[in-house]
Amino acid sequence: MSEVFYCRWSPPQAARLSELEGCSNDMWLARDFCARFDLEAASTNRDYLLMDALETAALVRYCRCFTSGKRLRLVLSNGPLLTSQECELHDRIRAIRDKHIAHPVNLLETQSTYISVKVAPSGKAVATSVSSGTRDGLSLFPSEATAFAALCAKWMTWLNDAMDVERSRLLPLAQTLSSEQLLNLPRGPIEPDANPRKARPSGLSLG
Repeated sequence: MSEVFYCRWSPPQAARLSELEGCSNDMWLARDFCARFDLEAASTNRDYLLMDALETAALVRYCRCFTSGKRLRLVLSNGPLLTSQECELHDRIRAIRDKHIAHPVNLLETQSTYISVKVAPSGKAVATSVSSGTRDGLSLFPSEATAFAALCAKWMTWLNDAMDVERSRLLPLAQTLSSEQLLNLPRGPIEPDANPRKARPSGLSLG
């Protein structure tokens, strides 16, 4: 029986296959987080802590694909054809992540300082204590989760098609390698590094 194994390869020309897969994985996770959020929102006994976690995770995973960094960055104008409603939802998702999740600069989260006021029978009011309070509701409406998941699925289809094109482009190059070259390629994946400060090689942009 023939032996089959996988080895790592650095193509002789720019390749974005693995970068596209990274974006596809983020979209897949964002879609599934939305689906779980949707289920919890429909429950008669909602777990708001879980909903907050799922919502935050979905927003961050989706927006990772469109923000600058060391990985390929998706550009809306070069992706799948979106409806006006999908474009509006995309912009809302980005705004929530940028203006609330990553940087608390809008009114999705509010803080107030309060005075406890005691009113005597005479009508005179006096301050008895000072406190503070925060209001931080869910950023996404439960009704948006289904549309959010569908948007992720649309991107996943586009990304999978792009990956198929990239595989077809790279295979002829891989087939020019000799038997000796193939057998000398490193095997196995590159293991993730637990150090969050260690930078990865620069990625690509579709812009």
